[in-house]
Amino acid sequence: MAKNKKRNKKSRSISVVLLIATIAVVIFFIVSFVKVNNEKNQKEQQKAELSSLYESQTEANSNLKETIKNGVDDDLAENHAQDEGYVKPNQHVYIDITPGA
Repeated sequence: MAKNKKRNKKSRSISVVLLIATIAVVIFFIVSFVKVNNEKNQKEQQKAELSSLYESQTEANSNLKETIKNGVDDDLAENHAQDEGYVKPNQHVYIDITPGA
């Protein structure tokens, strides 16, 4: 009878250890699944943003190709030059240096 109690006690301790190990593994897999799912959602959102950016850039490229094909318009060239900081001869450029401007 004493042997049976020792064996039963040993069997229970092994069962408890196996139960704790199984619970730990299940928790690990659940946490891993949630983490991977969050990363997947972030990547899908990033993909959507990049796809939108790609579409807008493709449209801008098409417009530029059409402009090049039709020849450069003087007004367009002038506006681009002004954006780059070029000025016409005898043109005065005023820069507002007041704080908060």
